[in-house]
Amino acid sequence: MRSKNTLEFLRHWEMAENPNKELIQQARTSSLTITPSLWVKRTHAIGMTVKQGKGGGVTAYSEIALDFHLWLDPALRIRMIRILNEEQK
Repeated sequence: MRSKNTLEFLRHWEMAENPNKELIQQARTSSLTITPSLWVKRTHAIGMTVKQGKGGGVTAYSEIALDFHLWLDPALRIRMIRILNEEQK
């Protein structure tokens, strides 16, 4: 969650889906590293949940998870772009 683009994506997703938009609108991106726990705590985000301790982890809505997956897998990103290009034809 160091990327400004990642934080902007999360902010825009939350603004579209979260009824408590006030804090999200104030959550401008910065160059600081923010953890999922801090993001959820500071903005009351609903797109991710964080469980601490044994068996814990981060879960996210499918759109957010797919964005992270596309970031991790360049080959999948290329396939998605090609699919979108074909649909536009």
